[in-house]
Amino acid sequence: MRGKTPRSDQLRNPGTAKSDEEWFELGISEPLLKFARIYQDGVKEIHEMEAQKLPRDREIEAKLRLMSKLSARLVAELGPIMPEQINELAGLDALYGVSTESVRLAREGKIHPGVAFGIGVEEFGANHRFHSPFHAIVEEHWAGIPKATSHYMRLEQDRQDVRYKLKMSPPKGNIDHRIIMQTGLGLGLEKLSAVQLESYCNQFCPCGKDHDADDLRKLRNRILEEGRAAHAAINPTTTDGK
Repeated sequence: MRGKTPRSDQLRNPGTAKSDEEWFELGISEPLLKFARIYQDGVKEIHEMEAQKLPRDREIEAKLRLMSKLSARLVAELGPIMPEQINELAGLDALYGVSTESVRLAREGKIHPGVAFGIGVEEFGANHRFHSPFHAIVEEHWAGIPKATSHYMRLEQDRQDVRYKLKMSPPKGNIDHRIIMQTGLGLGLEKLSAVQLESYCNQFCPCGKDHDADDLRKLRNRILEEGRAAHAAINPTTTDGK
């Protein structure tokens, strides 16, 4: 059985790590805790990989192998315990399979690893620069929507910067915070107070920076709005409501 709900005074120090049982009592799901630990491991491996200063081709291949390994681990560890229906608050995160086309192509060996990595760069940029699935931006670009074309060309520039080993400007904001928030909304993060959210990030975020409860609360609100728009892009409805 799970223990008693933690008293409020136990949550006043947001730097205090909590057990899984305590997080369960606060509404955090088991899949989210598993994802948080897989994500921490992945970021650690990326940092270790980049510290080796491998030749660009070898680094791309190593990162693709890591992406494939993490994807397989997510499926193996989270698949059996994911709820049948996720509360679609954010509507856009790794668990919805929005940004996996590059991994799928690389795994099937249909294209050169460098091309698959470039697609992954564009998928990531679409998500974190423009808060939209990459395929939605591409479709609107081909439909002649100027804003989408502008976004598409910016993402293409990112891909070419990576291809030619140029410095690519990162998206605004803390990427770790965005990924953690997008993934956790619908799996329990929406239930936490601002202080509890700070505590969660102190325990599971790999960014190594100080966390501020109010900043995280504001980020959660922004991502909720962005996610609703992204979900509408992923699942467009027709004018007759069908």
